[in-house]
Amino acid sequence: MSELILSCHLGINHQREHDPPSEPFVFQRVTQPGYPTPAATLSYRIDKVTEIYEGDYTTVYRASLLGQQSGGPRNIVLKTDVNARYPRSSKFTQEALRYEKDLQHMQGTYIPDCYGLFQATIYNKLISVLLLEDCGESIDFRDESLLYSDKIQIFKLFTELHVSGFAHHDVDGRNIVKNQDGKFILVDLEDSRPHKCEVRLYVLIGDFAPPESDFGCRELYNVAFELDFWLPENVNFYGHQVPVGAFKDGEAKNLVALLPSYMLRTEEDREVALRCAEKMIKDVQEIQAVYIDVPDEERYLRPSDIPKSRSGSKPQAPA
Repeated sequence: MSELILSCHLGINHQREHDPPSEPFVFQRVTQPGYPTPAATLSYRIDKVTEIYEGDYTTVYRASLLGQQSGGPRNIVLKTDVNARYPRSSKFTQEALRYEKDLQHMQGTYIPDCYGLFQATIYNKLISVLLLEDCGESIDFRDESLLYSDKIQIFKLFTELHVSGFAHHDVDGRNIVKNQDGKFILVDLEDSRPHKCEVRLYVLIGDFAPPESDFGCRELYNVAFELDFWLPENVNFYGHQVPVGAFKDGEAKNLVALLPSYMLRTEEDREVALRCAEKMIKDVQEIQAVYIDVPDEERYLRPSDIPKSRSGSKPQAPA
């Protein structure tokens, strides 16, 4: 059975204040039905870690994986529940199963390579350590430096996950990392669950958002919104929430007509509202203008290629 030797501090020695240090700690690789069997018995070692995230239930470190079978030091991310408030071995087991079995075909392309789940009982507590490829830094959906091509690549991460029969269930920029080659990778699969995707519309970038019920898949719908592929559903116009669809005809007077009557008591009220409507229409048109030079075939994303998705409502793809 493969093992992992930890010769570094993960907070383990602080589990019991009066116990002397007992490093190194030896973790055994988890094998169970459904897991691929390692080709050989391997012995890995980690001597130093750098913390990059600490939450109530998970701590994440960067580290170098050593050992004669590792082909030299290998940059990895170490995810552990050593400082968790409650035991989380089942979550780690589930996430490892996603990497090593259910989504193994996505490793190294859409999700990180996984080097195994290791566990040890220390001070009567079962501690889990999941070793993954270090694929870079997390992104921020609001980062203005994200290119159009970056957003397309990020959306593809989720569509490929859905094609494989799973949904992520934690759409957040911290769960998407970018490596030095500019490639994006999807991480943190502990909340992922089997998913039959019912998406039935193309995503037309820069267009008005369809109703979520028409689109058919909540997660892909949310990803498209996070990436600003669509105009927002509503905007604050003159202190009143107005559907963006009302801007389609470009008529300011029609937009003003949506306001409640108490806001339009005088002629001056109507004139001010009309000017505000004209400005809002101009702002929406400027947003849409960003995509004018993008060929139509590049504006259409085709999540409807997912098997068994319905296509009755999808727009015709450009010729």
